[in-house]
Amino acid sequence: MPRRKLKKPQQESSLVTTVTEWVTKLAAHFNQPQDDDQLEIFIHALRNNSLYQIRTAFDRCLNECEFMPRLAQVHAKMPADREPPGACGYVIRLRPLLELNTEIAIQIATTIIGKNYDELTDSPEDDKLRFKLFFHANHARYEMMCASPEDYKRWTGGMEFTGTYPDLSKLPTWSETLIDKKVVKIK
Repeated sequence: MPRRKLKKPQQESSLVTTVTEWVTKLAAHFNQPQDDDQLEIFIHALRNNSLYQIRTAFDRCLNECEFMPRLAQVHAKMPADREPPGACGYVIRLRPLLELNTEIAIQIATTIIGKNYDELTDSPEDDKLRFKLFFHANHARYEMMCASPEDYKRWTGGMEFTGTYPDLSKLPTWSETLIDKKVVKIK
């Protein structure tokens, strides 16, 4: 059965080389020779995974499995991330969004839901109020970032606020929400 071609020829070549090297290494380690058909199965099944995922999974199999791993075991050892941590180049380290929205929610609670944020309980009614409050807190955060309401209108889920938010000038600006206020270059 012919193999499905990947989009980039060099990617397919790298995939075939990587899988072939690892299956050969594992076969020698576990003293379980693999035929070409078995190798084709591995290559076909791993075609949509990154080389980082494939190498990591096979390395884990080499160190953790007691017998020649089946394809399901290789997939089980595979990391969820397609690239190693920090491989994406530039990273802007931001404060967690929930933390930012909570600060805003505390400020606008009485205007939006008619009670202080600290008065909310775990009741289903208060859960609905909390959802509404955080929806509006996120909306206010967008406005603080000078985002156009038209840009995020499609994500509102039918909720709309026609009033004005209380003065949020005491809250940090978008640039002040950066943890260290600089872009970090990851190698």
